[in-house]
Amino acid sequence: MDIFFSILWLGLFLLLLLAGLLSIPFGLPGTLVILGAGLGYGFLTDFRAIDGTSLWIAAVLAATAEGIEFLVGIWGGKRYGASRAGFWGGFFGGFVGGIVGAGFGFGLGAIPGGLLGTLTGGVAGELLSGKTRSRALGAGYGVFLGRL
Repeated sequence: MDIFFSILWLGLFLLLLLAGLLSIPFGLPGTLVILGAGLGYGFLTDFRAIDGTSLWIAAVLAATAEGIEFLVGIWGGKRYGASRAGFWGGFFGGFVGGIVGAGFGFGLGAIPGGLLGTLTGGVAGELLSGKTRSRALGAGYGVFLGRL
């Protein structure tokens, strides 16, 4: 029975790793999902399969990657005058665009779909916040560049 649970936990760990990898093109924090999977698997195996040093290195790398991505996105958007509405529109647009591009077979793919969705969502968010069309396009372009 012990081997059954070991295989079950290993399978769950591998599924979480795959989910983390697949979530990255959609603009979700996949590196944190991967880190969480490693931490959970470490606890389940009493850190025999994954040691604490490896998890600390993974945590530093994940936090650095997510922080840089966040700061670059803010920098790109702010440089072109994006507001909070543009950032949120770009976030949700990128997520939806990635799913539509990957899942519904428009031949676009998750990454281009996510980028196009970020641009569209950023512009839509700015238009909904009351900006003129030209200012919304500029701010949406900034959100797009930050995501790129």
